Amino acid sequence: MNAVTPKLSISYDTGDVAYDPVEQEFTLSTEVLTSGFEVALEVTDADQATNVYLLSARLLGTRPSVVGSIANLKLGKGGRTAVATAPVFSGRDLTYSLVAAPVGVSIDAATGLVTIVATAELSAAPITVKARNAAGAATLTFSLTVVGVIATDFTSATALSDVSFLRTLAPSWTHDAGGFARLVLTGNSRAHGDWVKAAGDGLYRVLARWSGATLTPSVDRRFCFSARVGRIGNDWTGIRVETFATTAGDRRLHIREYSGASGATKSLATVNVGWDYDTWYWLDVEISGTSVKGRLYPENGAAPGWQVVATTSVTAAGAFGPGGFPALEQSPTIDIKRLEYHPLAA
Repeated sequence: MNAVTPKLSISYDTGDVAYDPVEQEFTLSTEVLTSGFEVALEVTDADQATNVYLLSARLLGTRPSVVGSIANLKLGKGGRTAVATAPVFSGRDLTYSLVAAPVGVSIDAATGLVTIVATAELSAAPITVKARNAAGAATLTFSLTVVGVIATDFTSATALSDVSFLRTLAPSWTHDAGGFARLVLTGNSRAHGDWVKAAGDGLYRVLARWSGATLTPSVDRRFCFSARVGRIGNDWTGIRVETFATTAGDRRLHIREYSGASGATKSLATVNVGWDYDTWYWLDVEISGTSVKGRLYPENGAAPGWQVVATTSVTAAGAFGPGGFPALEQSPTIDIKRLEYHPLAA
């Protein structure tokens, strides 16, 4: 019995379409696809039975693609931030989802906004975002690192190796049996601290006290936390957040930066905070880009709002750490129990 080849006839609903029966290919414009295109296939089989199939086609749009990047993130534990992912994808009518993400990461399907709550410590955990439309999908991955508090606790004398000074004649820290580090400044030695665990911009906390109630008050600084400190020849660079007492009896918290040759400085902001000598205080200093903030409060007290805020022009990298500036050839004493670094929340 001879095989019978099925008969195929084709019709379509628009004249803006060409069909090549040899190649069995349609050629059509995107305008046709946008409005929709239907093809009727009429097939007669070997038994002369006829079936009609209706096929439709339309333009689904342009497949999304990645056109940008997202920097890897580093947060402190408990920090929170949001990342806009939509700008890194091209395409229309996109929806967004997470292909991979650690606990505490969520995404808005309509906007692509990723919200991150740093609930646990992580090391370069991948966050993969998918953008999808009817034509296809594209993905982009960035990483999240979450760190706990980076700290030096001076209960042990071995912790003294974490702190030194940047280009200074000041004496070294010594360890006190009470469980803290002690620095006795001498003469006019300027002591810019260099803490080995410092990690650039972030929130620094220092639990410290300083003595000097019997010394002559002046605008020279008894105790400070220095940030981004460096030196080129005789020119210092950097920022200081410092405490001092004036001859009028005011006790202040002050932000100052180096502004010129051979240690010239300028005042950026100052405020009276009413601190006492021989009392343990937390000094918090936040450095973020051109923003500098400081606050001083008792060891067991609640952290207040930022008491002194300034904008700095010093943005180059440098050393971070505690130190001090003796006045009038006098020798104030600085004690430190603990140093902490917290990455910025965003």
